[in-house]
Amino acid sequence: MFLRPNLYTSYEEEAQMLPTYTKKVLAFMAIVVLFLIPFDIPIITAPTDVPVLRSIPVISNGIPPLRFLGDSGWLRTLDEVLIFAIAALGLNILQIANQELIIPGLAKVLLREHGEILSTNRSNFTVPLTRDIHDNLLYAAEFDPETREATELLILVRDP
Repeated sequence: MFLRPNLYTSYEEEAQMLPTYTKKVLAFMAIVVLFLIPFDIPIITAPTDVPVLRSIPVISNGIPPLRFLGDSGWLRTLDEVLIFAIAALGLNILQIANQELIIPGLAKVLLREHGEILSTNRSNFTVPLTRDIHDNLLYAAEFDPETREATELLILVRDP
């Protein structure tokens, strides 16, 4: 809109990364230039033979920021950074796989004592003071998961 460039009339327009045609063209041109950097094309990263452009001191040997990107000195550091970034991403993927796929299958085994980890039978355990949906308190001295029996069951019924 004329004289109101930050006024958006729809959420789709506002949420776009490149909302204007000019930004889209400039982004496309930047991607093309970044793709052409390794090929040492004159004017971009290499000296030019065009006399008119050679007379301009800033770009006679190539555009300085692009010439820097075409050099190999900083690429070694970037390679090391990318290696560590890929390793960190791999470790994060392993951690997510462990959390979502492996640990849920082992949840029953993780709560056992050290000597009981490989045993296939389930052992008795105490039931701590537990509240049910009616606000009653339940306590059992022991619960056997094989027979599903609770011994010394105590139920405290509360008045509403």
